[in-house]
Amino acid sequence: MTLKFRDKLILLVLVILIIAGTSYFFVSVQLAKRIESDIVDRLSRSNVTYEEFNNSYFNQLILQSRSVSDNPKFAAQLSTGDKATVQQGLDETNRINGFNSDIFVALSPSGEVLAYVGTEMKSNINLSQRPEISGALSGIDNGGFWEENGKLIRVAASPTIANDQVLGAIALGYEVSDTVAAVISKVTTSHIAFLVSNKIVATNMYDKRQELFDQFQQHKSELDHAMIKKTSSSAFKFMVGEEKYLGVASPVFASPGTEGEDKKVIATYVFFNSLDKALEPLVDSRKLMLIIGLGVAAIALFIGIVISHGVARPVALLANATREIAAGNLDFEVKVKSKDEIGLLASSFNEMTKGLKQKKRVEGLFGKYLSPDVAKKVLAEQSIDGILKGEKAMLSVLFTDIRGFTPMSRGMDPQALINLLNSHFDESIDIIDRYGGTLDKFIGDAILAFFGAPVHYDDFFMRAINAAVQMQRAVEKFNFQRKIEGKDPIHIGIGINSGDVIVGNIGSNKRLEYTVIGETVNIANRLCSVAKKGQIIISQSTYDLLPNKEIASAIEQVVLKGVTEPVTVYEILWKG
Repeated sequence: MTLKFRDKLILLVLVILIIAGTSYFFVSVQLAKRIESDIVDRLSRSNVTYEEFNNSYFNQLILQSRSVSDNPKFAAQLSTGDKATVQQGLDETNRINGFNSDIFVALSPSGEVLAYVGTEMKSNINLSQRPEISGALSGIDNGGFWEENGKLIRVAASPTIANDQVLGAIALGYEVSDTVAAVISKVTTSHIAFLVSNKIVATNMYDKRQELFDQFQQHKSELDHAMIKKTSSSAFKFMVGEEKYLGVASPVFASPGTEGEDKKVIATYVFFNSLDKALEPLVDSRKLMLIIGLGVAAIALFIGIVISHGVARPVALLANATREIAAGNLDFEVKVKSKDEIGLLASSFNEMTKGLKQKKRVEGLFGKYLSPDVAKKVLAEQSIDGILKGEKAMLSVLFTDIRGFTPMSRGMDPQALINLLNSHFDESIDIIDRYGGTLDKFIGDAILAFFGAPVHYDDFFMRAINAAVQMQRAVEKFNFQRKIEGKDPIHIGIGINSGDVIVGNIGSNKRLEYTVIGETVNIANRLCSVAKKGQIIISQSTYDLLPNKEIASAIEQVVLKGVTEPVTVYEILWKG
């Protein structure tokens, strides 16, 4: 094949662009992976910073609890063991120091709660089994996390000692709130969320709490890993709104515990950062490269146009257009701006192409599921574009299938089975076409059709009912012939529902299906499933449309799949 100079030039530029674009693509992929790895490292560093922050906080909290336990006046009140006296002392201490704590508890040497301020503690509850309290009652300051009434609380406990005797202990704690989470986020430069009992109790992104919770539910395995394995999970991706994030889940231990003791996990926390924001520079560079590539391509195209400009260009365009149309490319258009005879020829050629394209669109879109008369009416009314866009419409949806088909088909010869279905379908399709219906699809031995689109009829519901009646009569006639041939009869059940549906072409550029979707379709299918042999079952909404209610009779209420309450359905009285 001999290439023209213009073609060689454009091909060279395209090859260069493809090589450059491919190289940049692979580089950008590696950069994206590197950025993602950097975010994981950043989350890991945030975890270390958080642990250091936590240790510093617990040290300050212990100093607060120690300031109370070392107070001689309070020690004297605690030593009485009288709850009223201890409560008075605790209230006074809290008022003077202005702690505003969520937990402030005074305990006896045995660990019994004598008094409290803040979170309610059950009367006579014994906290000696909690590591912080047992440590304090042994004379050692301790700090750790408590889960109390669905809240996560950081607690410090200190012993009250007089004359080398432990008189009791003080426990002081503050809830891990959204404000605390915001401070941690600022210190660690990462977002954070704390979860207790499958609930987000604190996060710096409090306005996105529900979205975060929904996303964390989808990554429950990572949260479970932190709880069960007692270590940080692997990184996982999730969406908050339109933004993608990368997160790591870690366990919250009740307390540091003693050496060799199994630590108890009472909650989890998730550090996370925006992956989209981290990738913004890379995305911007991709956009820039795309603009540059398009610019170079435009220059190459301009050069080709200049070189090819001349008398031969219009003729070459028409020749090329003829080959394209012959190959079936009806989207091809001859672009000749001249006003001479060649321009007139090009204009006539384009008009011819549009006519062929319009005809092919109707044949391709509707030839398999609309009657020829309806297809012609759609073309005459020029409503193709509206149908392509899809619309909400009031229609009647009809489902029919053969009763007992599966057992019947087991013993049949495959070709005989196909012949049976084809004969039944041929007659049914003719009836659907006769009443202006649209064949949606075959589903095994079932047929889905609808009435009222793409051409609307005021009596669409009656058309559906009349079509159903004619189908039942056609089956009777069909069975008469099968009886003569010594073959088993077939029986069909039909369900009809009327209501709003979404109707239009669904699929891709390569394959489209003109179909209906919505709850109305689902209910029609369920009505068909409850219809017995030879029955035509309609819904309440279809019955309400009937001008003559005597053609239908209510039958017992039935329970439809997906509908909680029994519903009244009606049978069309078509026999006789």
